[in-house]
Amino acid sequence: GYNYETKRTLFGLFGDVTLSYKNYLFLNLVGRYEMASTLPENNRAYFYPGVSGSFVFSDAFDINKNILSYGKLRAGVSRTARDADPYLVFQAYRKAEYGDGFVPGLTFPFNNELGTFVGYKVANTWNNPDLKPEFTTEYEVGTELRFLRNRIGLEFTYFENKNTDGIIKLRVSPTSGAAISIENTGKTSSKGIEAGLKVIPIKTKDFNWEVNFNFSRIRSLVEETHPKTERIYMGGFSGSPAIYAVKGERYGSIVGSAYMRDANGNILVGSNGRPMLQSGQVLGHVEPDWTGSVGTSLKYKGVYLTAQLDIRQGGYLFNGTEELLDYYGVSAKTLERERGTIVFPGVTSAGTPNTTAVAVNQNYYNSLPTEAYVYKNNWVKLREISLGYSFRPAGFDFIRSIDVGVFGRNLFLWTKVPHIDPESSSFGTGNAQGVSRFAFPSTRSFGVNLKVQF
Repeated sequence: GYNYETKRTLFGLFGDVTLSYKNYLFLNLVGRYEMASTLPENNRAYFYPGVSGSFVFSDAFDINKNILSYGKLRAGVSRTARDADPYLVFQAYRKAEYGDGFVPGLTFPFNNELGTFVGYKVANTWNNPDLKPEFTTEYEVGTELRFLRNRIGLEFTYFENKNTDGIIKLRVSPTSGAAISIENTGKTSSKGIEAGLKVIPIKTKDFNWEVNFNFSRIRSLVEETHPKTERIYMGGFSGSPAIYAVKGERYGSIVGSAYMRDANGNILVGSNGRPMLQSGQVLGHVEPDWTGSVGTSLKYKGVYLTAQLDIRQGGYLFNGTEELLDYYGVSAKTLERERGTIVFPGVTSAGTPNTTAVAVNQNYYNSLPTEAYVYKNNWVKLREISLGYSFRPAGFDFIRSIDVGVFGRNLFLWTKVPHIDPESSSFGTGNAQGVSRFAFPSTRSFGVNLKVQF
């Protein structure tokens, strides 16, 4: 390995003004001016503002607080900016390689102390001297309501985002002298809702029970990519599969090999009895249809119990772990290889049902497409349970309270995705979500906590 250091300077001025009228009508104005060293001099400075307002109508009008304890409407619009990573503006060069041992490399007509001095070439990336910041504009409206003396609480938000001038690493032909070009390109949008419900079914002097529900739904769209391509590589493996931003699709598409199909959706089978494949196909989006959680807490005198379930439904995942287990013949399904044949369900190019049997051997498992390992990324997790006791010790007036408890996290997982934790990703938290190949799963943990307040 090697160590390297990057440097960047960011200068910013921030302003924030809040106005209120009779403590129920509020207006907030913000603005930020920044200068970033990672951008060219003519694009280095940029400004992004924001404005939001809220109206607490439960305080503005004479409303029965036993029914509507609190009510607020809010709305806002804001613009944010992101500068570039260091060293993407001025072109970098590196020494060209020497020859292969038989043919000399590119040389100048002079030598150095190491022998023939090589020429210089582009360092794999075409940097961009006209790079601009990336901007995101967000619109949001929402409400907060509480009923029956705060026994029921509801929050709801609708939002829309628009992202322009994305700073991307665009793959280009190697004949250009490099493999990647830094570009400001693309336009994406998203809209969605977030909702939360809090209910307190029981509340007495000694006993309290609270339940929380959260729900989120987002729909994104890649509106524009680049004039030269409708697909922008976002991450993944160098070959297949990979995650792309595909024009007209939701943000983040799994692209890889798939079964060829006829007009009726039947898989086409070749004369050898094996399915016919095609590369570079969009196999699904990684964005979930919705996510949510359910949490509860119970407290009786000093004893408390809390629990939370997290839920994800929709979107797709490439299970690269299962693919490699099959490829190397170490998965349970490959135990019967070399012991039988299979007639693959599908039709021939003539439209007749396939009747050609093939051996279910290791070659069979080595030739399956990416599509065979793409799953609906649905799961439910018991995220956490905690049990504890809170008390104030007698005779120690300087101690306000002592909390002691036990907890467990990531205790159970319910999913139809085999072998892996579908929440895991081989590429961290970046853009290449939806690809898991021997990625580290979430860890299950247990512990004891002790908190003393003085």
